[in-house]
Amino acid sequence: MKAFFRLTACAALLFLIPISMKKFLKLALSVCISGLFTTASADELVCPKEGKFPVAELKTRVLVIGETHGSNEYPAFAKSVVCQLLAANKPVILGLEIPENEQAAINHYLQSSGTAEDRRALQKGKFWQGRIQDGRSSVAMFGLIDAVRKLKQAGQKVLLAAFDISDDYKPVRLEKNEPFSIGRVDGEMTLNIIDRLRQYPEYTYVALVGSNHASRGKHYPNNPDFSPMAYLLSQREPIQTVYLSHQGGEFWVCRKPGEQFVCGPHNYSARETKISAQDDFSIELGKVTASPPLISLDQ
Repeated sequence: MKAFFRLTACAALLFLIPISMKKFLKLALSVCISGLFTTASADELVCPKEGKFPVAELKTRVLVIGETHGSNEYPAFAKSVVCQLLAANKPVILGLEIPENEQAAINHYLQSSGTAEDRRALQKGKFWQGRIQDGRSSVAMFGLIDAVRKLKQAGQKVLLAAFDISDDYKPVRLEKNEPFSIGRVDGEMTLNIIDRLRQYPEYTYVALVGSNHASRGKHYPNNPDFSPMAYLLSQREPIQTVYLSHQGGEFWVCRKPGEQFVCGPHNYSARETKISAQDDFSIELGKVTASPPLISLDQ
């Protein structure tokens, strides 16, 4: 349908060119048709032909996708959801669990040509260079950002928001060595998403976040003092959530079997397909594969 409107616009433009300017007709037609097929190709290059998410059943402006960090398949699913919503003429904000102080660098990358130099400029931030690589700064997650860049530059109404708490979140202590409250993370995530929803009332917000934050239970399972982001958000906005199952495989995660973290591909058993009272959708991803850190591309 979008291609039809672009073609109609091209025809109208050419009709307005005076016959006396015939030498410009060929050039104008070439540019117009080239732009038409370039845009179509960009969309097709990024988006899968089919998606698993039942878009017609999305009744809210917020969709929360709970993930296990460090795979190729979870970000790929998030991308397919964005593509399906855009195909249904729904503008989208894709929210990622990236510190909010990385937003300026992300904006700059989205406006760039996507060269290796542009990528290296993006990954200079502390988030991408951290010693502990837990999967949120993976090659696959960068691929998701790059997909948004391509879609935006193809004319799609899609935005990308970093909604995690900033890297410099810890408060300055008073006198004692005060512990950091994990509840601060989920509260800040919630407020960041609420702000974007208020600023862009016509957009659907798709949040890809760790499965603990995506729980709609009132408290974390092992910590009754704190509430997950999805629960806090649901108290302010109607939301729907996706439970993603898989048939086992590998995730790039950081574990601490001893004194130090060990980061790398780790095997996981299958996660059974189920639908709980807390989740609205249950989708099977198949076998998962580990996605290494983005900084590994330059090592």
